[in-house]
Amino acid sequence: MFISKDQQTKIKQLNQILGMKHRSTPFDFNKKEDWIEALEMITAEYVDFCEYWGRLSNLNSNLDESLECFYTASWVGISQEGNVKDLKLNNAIKSVNKAEDSL
Repeated sequence: MFISKDQQTKIKQLNQILGMKHRSTPFDFNKKEDWIEALEMITAEYVDFCEYWGRLSNLNSNLDESLECFYTASWVGISQEGNVKDLKLNNAIKSVNKAEDSL
């Protein structure tokens, strides 16, 4: 993992201000400890983003169910035309779909 000089400076500043210990140097894969730390970080990142995707997926599903129940005509319109006439509702649907797809 490459960390630029600018990123190193920002990380060091954050660590100093908040008393944290975020890594500010690139991994050296010749060292066993760096392999272990990198693997832990990659695993934690994967688990976190899977969790976020799951939450967004549930939100998307719940939104769809609410639309079906409370905005039945719009819900049918979505399946037939791909969108609804209500701009705010249409943007909300697209935004949730885009967020879920992004993860």
